[in-house]
Amino acid sequence: MLSRNYLALKSCTRILARGAQLRASSSGGLDFGGLGLDMISSVMISEEIAYGCSGIGTAILANDLAQTPLILCANEDVKKRFLCRMVEEPLVAAYAVTEPGAGSDVAGTKTKCVKKGDEYIINGSKMWITNGGHANW
Repeated sequence: MLSRNYLALKSCTRILARGAQLRASSSGGLDFGGLGLDMISSVMISEEIAYGCSGIGTAILANDLAQTPLILCANEDVKKRFLCRMVEEPLVAAYAVTEPGAGSDVAGTKTKCVKKGDEYIINGSKMWITNGGHANW
């Protein structure tokens, strides 16, 4: 028999995924399955999501943080492969910045990623990872 905690976690994960899907579709461009909303509309959605609980809002908005490097810097193929999935499936992204000694200062992070052959090796430590326990993107 499944525990009540497990069932509650699964339910919360589905809610977060649907909220993240809404945010992905509002902030993503039309070419990637998004609604193509302007920034003001996107911020209004974010504020409404966070109104009842800023923690849930942060968990949902972690998708925006995770997608932003792709939106700004990825080529069209990478955007189509990864951003479209965020809207279609829906998915929950993990976001890991906070490190001992650096806090959330991105410029002060020490974690490094190095490509070795066909794999990437990540070395570093994080204090916590937003959505890390249930992320699938």
